[in-house]
Amino acid sequence: MRTLLLTGAICGALAHGALAAKQPAEMKKGSIVVVKVPLQLWHPESASFSTGSPIYTIDADTLNTPDWQATGLPFFGEFVVTKIFEFKPLYKLKYTDVELRNDKAWVKLRFQAGADIPKGFGELTYNGTWSDFEKSDNFKTVVFGRVAARIFDGPLSAIPDATKLALLRIAGTGLATVASETFKGKLYVTFTFPISGTVYNSLKLNESARVATVVNSRLAMLKSLAVIAESAGVEGVKLQESVLYRDFLSDQRNKSDGLQVYAPLRAITQFSSADLTNQQFVDLCTVIVNDNRVQVVLSSAA
Repeated sequence: MRTLLLTGAICGALAHGALAAKQPAEMKKGSIVVVKVPLQLWHPESASFSTGSPIYTIDADTLNTPDWQATGLPFFGEFVVTKIFEFKPLYKLKYTDVELRNDKAWVKLRFQAGADIPKGFGELTYNGTWSDFEKSDNFKTVVFGRVAARIFDGPLSAIPDATKLALLRIAGTGLATVASETFKGKLYVTFTFPISGTVYNSLKLNESARVATVVNSRLAMLKSLAVIAESAGVEGVKLQESVLYRDFLSDQRNKSDGLQVYAPLRAITQFSSADLTNQQFVDLCTVIVNDNRVQVVLSSAA
């Protein structure tokens, strides 16, 4: 038994060493990279037990999707390469994860067995900081070129380029995608957030408290959206996301509430100028949960 364990340990060490030897410089632990994959192609997992950070998996087979990079916005920020993990059930390689982290999220780039990992990693990421990436031709032609052109079409095309870039930065750093929609005949810029790793315990927080908690967490972002010019014909901003919850004693699966917040641009401007309290601002918004309008009392937030 001791011989078998020793042999396994040696083989594991040799395999790890062989893998490390094949790594290009940008894949080394501590390297800084930008993930070019659009946020809607990130698949959420459970949040980290240690930090609570949301964890996402990106399938490297994304590279087989035509024009994949132009399907949406990437995360506007850089990550640090933290580790490379090979999943080998019954000693047979199934996939390899290259794990990246920052203070907002953890991301696993997943490569199936037989994949050219260095080549795929180089195509899915940009080696350098976000500020460097914003200066690159890739950002100018794809992200701020083709992707932004689809987002800011019609009346939104009148928004100045500097404001467009500011809005993309707000969305991209908040893990949100951007679009536009008409609500009650008025134009709104829409920010859609991916499913969070946070699951609320319904034994401690009822629907009202959960909604108040999430809305309260979005106030800083809403305040920053005062950069939108009223002359662009935009009535306001819409935030939408799913809020996960379950009874931690009896429920095995998570449930979700669909949350939508419509914030008038005039109220956002007043809120940004400190002319409204948090509660006064929220009272001027339209908050809808599962297709029903609700009143949000921020004092009930966790």
